[in-house]
Amino acid sequence: MYNPSTKSKIVVLGAGFESFAFTGNGPGIRTEIMGRVVDYFNSPEIDLGLAVKHGWNLVSLAVSVFNNNKVGVYPTSNSEAYAYTTKYEIDPQIHLGLGYWLRFPNPQSILVTGSPVTVETVAVRQGWNLIGSISAPTSYDDIVQIPGGIVIPPIFQYGDRYTRTSTIFPGRGFWLKSSAAGVIVLSSHPASSMPPAKAEDEFVRFGALMFRDATGDSRILYVDHSEGRGGVSGELPPIPPDGVFDVRFGSNNDIVRRSEGLKFPILISSQSYPIVISWDPKLSAIRPLLRIDRRSFALNSHGSVALAEAPSSIDLDLSMREVPLATSLSQNYPNPFNPTTNFGYQIAKAGFVTLRIYDVLGREVTRLVDEVKEPGEYTVSWEAANLASGMYFYELKAGSFRDVKKMVLIR
Repeated sequence: MYNPSTKSKIVVLGAGFESFAFTGNGPGIRTEIMGRVVDYFNSPEIDLGLAVKHGWNLVSLAVSVFNNNKVGVYPTSNSEAYAYTTKYEIDPQIHLGLGYWLRFPNPQSILVTGSPVTVETVAVRQGWNLIGSISAPTSYDDIVQIPGGIVIPPIFQYGDRYTRTSTIFPGRGFWLKSSAAGVIVLSSHPASSMPPAKAEDEFVRFGALMFRDATGDSRILYVDHSEGRGGVSGELPPIPPDGVFDVRFGSNNDIVRRSEGLKFPILISSQSYPIVISWDPKLSAIRPLLRIDRRSFALNSHGSVALAEAPSSIDLDLSMREVPLATSLSQNYPNPFNPTTNFGYQIAKAGFVTLRIYDVLGREVTRLVDEVKEPGEYTVSWEAANLASGMYFYELKAGSFRDVKKMVLIR
């Protein structure tokens, strides 16, 4: 069935499949594989090289093979193959047209040999679909959509993180969102067989939050500080399987815009702490706060913070509040008062704050504030019910700051 002297071969080189070499020619056999008729060796055989990284990868079968069992196609993988319908499901076989999550114990190059696939029809559901590839790069413009216009751009690939692309490369898996059930047809044309991947140029103007775990993997969240809506979509594909480092906003996006709200929860999935969060100076223009449990961090200029363990809550506050230059305590008003007065104070740095009332003998009458406060301006009211007329004192403590002022209650 197989004669090395007459075998035709195409060698696909490079992790990005940027170069091709064609050699040989020869007769072959005809067989049916997974419902399709394949002329083995009448069409040249292809050796498809795929570079994978340590950990989880999105892969696909881009050639027709005799044995499509997961173990036969990817013998060095150390996980099950996870396909996606409306949830992740283990699939013992690797099917043409579908993408799969697979884990590998170390970086390596994989060679898969089979008959080239030049056209592939893939059924898609409404929503997100994890699709495969064919034996040559396919540009977004070359995808036939039935019904027309059902694919919602962009398409996502996965390297060390999710990124947008306009090219489906052989051997990789890709996320594609559809507005309705239908089919797509993957093919490649000589004029567009190697289109460049779309550069995410629009992201350059965004502020960025960078997350790096203990293994060195990184994720990026973006903040569009313009007041307008629209632009590149920020919606991400479904969260990867357990064990994959993932960071996204609670809205399932990697981009948020101030026009869409003021406070955005952040979801982190990781098995490798500590995680270092850093930010770039573009964020300082909108004076955001990063709130991690009971701590708050003003994102001014360059900076970073380390998470030793998973926080119970983390969110980004884009309320653009003015951050006081210094902590201070204002005189109460009105003063004298009967029976209600107001206290204003300013906090320059997040921390534990107390505001106490004392009588002339130094005894604590009440405690108005006793909690962590973020930078900002605050006002609290007090009603001096059932207290005698006279002089009282109020004290503000915040970190190393302490100030005491007096006030008069007149009945």
